[in-house]
Amino acid sequence: MTSSTNAGPSASSVPPQVATLKQWMAGNEAALKEAGVATIEGTYCGSGDEGQFVGVDVFDAEVRHIAFDVPEEITDAIEALADRLAPSGYENNDGGGGTIRLNTAERTVTHNSYSTVMTEEYDEPEVF
Repeated sequence: MTSSTNAGPSASSVPPQVATLKQWMAGNEAALKEAGVATIEGTYCGSGDEGQFVGVDVFDAEVRHIAFDVPEEITDAIEALADRLAPSGYENNDGGGGTIRLNTAERTVTHNSYSTVMTEEYDEPEVF
């Protein structure tokens, strides 16, 4: 038995959109910093057999929305990455969703997802 460390995904498993997004962050580092952009976040969600990419939001270091025009090709790359990484069936039943987050200072791309799960809790029965 061998031990392993969490070194992250192998190069062959990293979607090509990640390289595109990292290159864009590196090439636009000064403009992003000057505009106060800390993170760019793309969101997707769905339920009832319908799923969609919601859009892109831009935040400063205090996690406040800021005005910044994300180029269309970058929004498209974030959406394509969300389509690729979204868990199979996230849009079914009670649904789920997730985010693709670009940390502009660290030049990282992170995917987080969630599933909505409905549970039932029963009260004690009333006997008459």
